[in-house]
Amino acid sequence: MFSNKNSLWLGLLISICLPIMVYGIILTAYDQLEAMGVLSSGGRFSPDFRKRTLALVALCSNLIPFNIFRKRKWDEAMRGMVVPTMAYVIAWLWVFGRHLIG
Repeated sequence: MFSNKNSLWLGLLISICLPIMVYGIILTAYDQLEAMGVLSSGGRFSPDFRKRTLALVALCSNLIPFNIFRKRKWDEAMRGMVVPTMAYVIAWLWVFGRHLIG
């Protein structure tokens, strides 16, 4: 699909899709565990703790391909990962930061 694997577009594609997929997979796993009775739906923490934490873990999933690109010295792919990841971080801070900061 990509003629040059060290491309800006590869980094953009991975950094946009990977956190969404990871969030969906982890959220589905939590819902399945909750339905089986392994996990409780309530907790001692804030009401949006699970959603906030899953979103943060999904954001951090971008570190894995970023590290792979760094080891292979694919600078263009790394550059492509920065902009969407920062946009996700800003969105996370916008949505959950007000609750955390006060």
